[in-house]
Amino acid sequence: MTEFFLYLKSVSLDARSISLTRQLCHRVVRQRLLANTAHADEVDASCAANAKRSKIPPPPISAFAHRKYRYRGESDISNQSDLPFLVHSAHTRSTIGWPNAFVSYINKQVSMDDEGSAKVCLFPGSIESFNSLLTEALETMRAYSPLGYALVCSLVTDVIAVESGDFMSSSSPFFLGAIALNPEKLKNRYSYVDHLVHEASHIDLFIRQNVITYQLSNDSWLDSPFRQKRRPIIAVLHACFVLARICLVLREVVIFSRDSCNDLQQLLHDNLEMLSHSIESLQGSHELSEAGSGLLANIEEVYLQLKNGAF
Repeated sequence: MTEFFLYLKSVSLDARSISLTRQLCHRVVRQRLLANTAHADEVDASCAANAKRSKIPPPPISAFAHRKYRYRGESDISNQSDLPFLVHSAHTRSTIGWPNAFVSYINKQVSMDDEGSAKVCLFPGSIESFNSLLTEALETMRAYSPLGYALVCSLVTDVIAVESGDFMSSSSPFFLGAIALNPEKLKNRYSYVDHLVHEASHIDLFIRQNVITYQLSNDSWLDSPFRQKRRPIIAVLHACFVLARICLVLREVVIFSRDSCNDLQQLLHDNLEMLSHSIESLQGSHELSEAGSGLLANIEEVYLQLKNGAF
């Protein structure tokens, strides 16, 4: 039990943490499948509360039905490529309907953050280049950041190609395992590494939130590195968590690939800067629970080690 709660307060990437997240995800998905919307169980209660606060109704439980046997079985991989997840676009929507519900969820979220934003829709073009860059990103992580690779392969089950003006990527506590990426905004394998790790880490923390509370209330709104508007404290903690994960993975790629690519170096620098600002926003906050404060302390430790070149 002590080990489990230490894991819940850790941003560090290790095989044991990834395994615990997968086990917990099995449990969360199974409980959501067994629950019904009229009598939501304890696991769904926190998601229902989050939906009420954000004015977004949770999707029907059937949204999780396709994940009944996921996380992660070989028989589940029936894709047109060798990718460890299924890829969806406008050309696959006729065979599976839930990506449309996910895109609708994204549009509601985006419209709340920026009323003038362009609408997100399923990507209508060819995804051949998209698949190639996804493969390159995964091969890069497998070669230089095995734990980053394991994180993505363990927690991402479906990738949805979308298009929109400024939108880059997204995930949701209501569609665990699914992430959306905008091929028009992600130009090279390193930007794909960035966003794959980003969204997989969001999923990781979404899963943990089903068994532990990281904030005492939702009354505090803070500056966030990813939004122009202030965000709830849990959203800023999410930003800290995913940015620390991205920096850990990118740092390994920089060191072990010995790639002097300016895009890679700049990407690591930019993420470290955003991580610094996110930590500053949360420091001194009294709205984090003991677990939330513990997670932030671990993130701060990782940040200092990254800045000092310890990793």
